[in-house]
Amino acid sequence: MHENNTTAARLLPGSLSLTDIELIRLGKLIYQRAGIVVNTQKKEMIFNRLSRRVRELKLNTFTAYADLLESHPEQPEWQIFINAMTTNLTSFFREAHHFPILAEHARQRPKDYRVWCTAASTGEEPCSIAITLDQVLGSGLRVWASDIDTDVLAKAQAGIYRFSDF
Repeated sequence: MHENNTTAARLLPGSLSLTDIELIRLGKLIYQRAGIVVNTQKKEMIFNRLSRRVRELKLNTFTAYADLLESHPEQPEWQIFINAMTTNLTSFFREAHHFPILAEHARQRPKDYRVWCTAASTGEEPCSIAITLDQVLGSGLRVWASDIDTDVLAKAQAGIYRFSDF
């Protein structure tokens, strides 16, 4: 029986590859759990984000990892999977053209102004929103921040940033 090179490479000690079938399966799992869309153009990125975890768990294939996730839908590994699959691009006053619009909106509705910043990552964007609103409204504002990646939320909750981040 003849094996193709991809299958053979996956079986060599220390080697790991991500097949298109595994990519599609993992893509379905992350979409069902978190609404994140994965396509074949993201194959290398998904491999890089998940291969270390697959090796840490001493699994030989991404299929084995998907099997693990599916066999225990409530296990903590799901959150590790979600954290690995999220993209956390953030900075203070990212997409700066939005902040004058926010400031003007807040001026028009100054009482009990509240903002929910979803996909808040490590917190730079909700901090930027709070700074903008504080300059316009002073105290009394509320900014909630959330993210599906618990690792970045822990960093946001600590609220420690380098001066060079500003």
